Amino acid sequence: MMNRHFFSCLSNSKAALVKEMRIRFRPYLLLAPVAIAGCSNNPAPPVVVDTTPSPAVSVPPTVSPTTGTTDDNERMAGGHAKNLGLAVIMYQADADDMFPRKDDWVTEIGPYVKDKGDLKSPHHPDEAVAYAFNGNLSSVVGASLNAPALVVSLFETTATGNAPADGGDSWWVPSGGPLNATAFVDGHVKMLDQKPDAAAFAVK
Repeated sequence: MMNRHFFSCLSNSKAALVKEMRIRFRPYLLLAPVAIAGCSNNPAPPVVVDTTPSPAVSVPPTVSPTTGTTDDNERMAGGHAKNLGLAVIMYQADADDMFPRKDDWVTEIGPYVKDKGDLKSPHHPDEAVAYAFNGNLSSVVGASLNAPALVVSLFETTATGNAPADGGDSWWVPSGGPLNATAFVDGHVKMLDQKPDAAAFAVK
């Protein structure tokens, strides 16, 4: 049978082991105290639960196409005018260089408009077609123009209907910051705050 001397030695050995571990692992014990099983001098540290609420995550708001900032709306309006102007050019390529007819231009360039939403403008969200075609170009052959970069092809309009077209009479005059997205025959787009002169709508 084991005597008291044996248990005393065992206890002393455990104490010596604990002491050695404290010396060897002191840096780690200072950072993260650990309870050593069977040793009453090293009670387990209390568990602390952090009840601090997590900070709220800020999510940037989504900009609506019809209620965005002026820059957002102009960028969108200019992009739509650009796509419609390119659709007119692609139509010409398949129509012997002839411009669409002013009374049916939306239907005629329709196959070349990938997104029908391009007919709308954030400046006029209630209009199904917010751009007008330069009616003076109706059925005109593109090669007959001397300066296509100076001739307006499409522009934002105040007119309503399924295919607005005129010689600039319905050109939307911006106020309070927005600009009119105006496409030219050569395909480039300008954001204008004033209506171009009559020469920009004439066939020349």
